[in-house]
Amino acid sequence: MRRLALVLLLLTACTAWSGHVRPLSSEPARSLSGEARLQLRDSTTIVLRNVTITADRVTGTLPADSQLFTVPSSQVLGIEQKSISSSRTMLLLISMGVGVLAVMLIGLSTMPID
Repeated sequence: MRRLALVLLLLTACTAWSGHVRPLSSEPARSLSGEARLQLRDSTTIVLRNVTITADRVTGTLPADSQLFTVPSSQVLGIEQKSISSSRTMLLLISMGVGVLAVMLIGLSTMPID
């Protein structure tokens, strides 16, 4: 169970929310694959999957139960999309390398010398 939690923690370290996009009435409809986070005027934050942005509404499915969710574009302050963070991924890889090196050095220092 601890290993699974560690793997999930490591996977989330490689992603970040980015790109503040506000739906505009003059833009054509567009879709966002994956997860998107909506910042609403009433300070609510909602995470949706497979988002479609049109001039008058933002529609997507809720991750928990795949229920369709629609909110008027006028109520959306911004939309962020989850993407791979190269800096977080690099930091994770360096940290893992340092950890492995530390374990190896500790193991070597505790080995008896014949």
